[in-house]
This record gives sequence, structure tokens and C-alpha cells, in this order.
Amino acid sequence: MPDIKTTDLLDYLEDPDDARFLKPGFMFFRKTKDNGLSVYEYYPLVGLENPALSYKKQIVEIFKKHEENAEEYRYSGEHGGIGHSGLFMKVPEKNEDYADNMFNSLDHQAQHKLHLFKKQVIELQKLGVPLALMESILHQNDKLSTLVITKKHEIILPDYNNMVIKMEPLVKAVFFLFLKHPEGIVFKHLPDYRYELIEIYKDLRPLGLNNRSLQSIEDVTNPLLNSINEKCARIRAAFLNKFDEHLAKNYYITGERGEAKRISLPRELVVWE
Repeated sequence: MPDIKTTDLLDYLEDPDDARFLKPGFMFFRKTKDNGLSVYEYYPLVGLENPALSYKKQIVEIFKKHEENAEEYRYSGEHGGIGHSGLFMKVPEKNEDYADNMFNSLDHQAQHKLHLFKKQVIELQKLGVPLALMESILHQNDKLSTLVITKKHEIILPDYNNMVIKMEPLVKAVFFLFLKHPEGIVFKHLPDYRYELIEIYKDLRPLGLNNRSLQSIEDVTNPLLNSINEKCARIRAAFLNKFDEHLAKNYYITGERGEAKRISLPRELVVWE
């Protein structure tokens, strides 16, 4: 068991703000794992401001809870952190493996919080709260950003901290083509847009287009090939790599089979410099 000073424990708080909530209590050593992480469990004493409260009764209850908490220990012993709520913690020994042992500590904390969040969602569902309502609450403050196409053909979302969306030239040309057609484009009609796409691509390739470039444009406007789907997938990935689908789906190309594919972003939010 590592030698840990009481003051050192504050270095391992899951949330530093919890320091002001911590109360005197009992800490039980569980075990030291093979990777050097030692597992403890902490139980706070409450009501110390009331001398009439029986400390003996609290201690008995703490030891009882300690023995009954095996299920929570199995989870929190892997992913938890000490806090004013009395959850479990992990304290790594500060040896040559310290940095390596701490490498995934943030991931473990995130997993633990997600575990608690999932439990809360399940409890709300049992109470009859629809999942759709919970999702709408999570996204109620979401705001679509203006999409700016600069003179240098950069794609910028100024309302998302001037986020820059990067795409390869031909992928960007396809994106611009659909952006210019809010009504959408039916894939079987793609050959009708071939010349327009060539003109857009020329602006992105100031040195001109070679035969290979022209062949790529012909492929992407050929409804008998899968090239257009590949480009749409890359456009989708460019936005999903930056933020979640709830917002991203407004910026990439969507549509049902047999129908026109389009970018649903309101065009009043699109600025061409």
C-alpha cells in the first residue's frame, strides 16, 4: 500500500472544486493493482455540527455500506474518482510508471460520468419521459452558424469560433455545386451539371485543369458510378469531424433514395464573399 499523506489526496480529486465540500470521514484501502494504481473508498461523516448525533451509529452504518458496496466498487474501482459524494478513487504510486499510469485517466473519468448519465436517462425513461424530449432539451440552445465562403474559397463557420472546414479541391467543388442549388440535385441528372462543376473547379485550381482532373469531374457526374457518393461521404466527414450530427446534418448533403439530394442549411446563412 503506497504511503499517501492526507494533504496529497487533494491532488487526486476528480473535480478540484470538490475540495470545499470534503468532510472528515473514513477511507478504506482495497488493493494495489498490477499497473500500480491503488484503489480506495471514501465515506464522509455527516452532521459533525450536531454533537447529539451518534458517531457510533454513523460508523456502524459506514462499515455496513462498505461491505454492501461490492457492485459499485467493481465499476468505480476501474473508472471512478474521489469526490464529496463519497465515490471511489484511484491513487497511482509516483514511481517511474506514474506518467504512463495517468495517460488514460481523463478517459476513465469521462467513462464514469457517461455511466452515471446513462443511468439517469434510464431512470427518466422509466418515469415516462420520452427520449425525444430529453434530446430536444439537450439541443434547445443549439444555434446554426453562418457559413462563409471567402474570396480564397475557404469554408468558415464564424459563429463556431471561426471554425475552418477543410476539403480536397474536387470535394469542395461538389460541396459548392450543391450549395448553389438549394432545390437539390437528383443524381440521375448529374450530367446536366457537369459544365457548371467544371467552372467551379477551375476557380479552385488556378493553374488549370488537366485531363485527369476533367476525367474526375466526368466520373463524379456519372450516375452509373459511385464517385458522387464518395465525395458526399467526404463532405459529411469534414463536418462530423468538427461537431455532432445534430448540427452537422444541416451542412452536408442529405436526401432519400430517388429524391433530390440537397444541403438543408437556410441560404440566408450562406455568405459568398
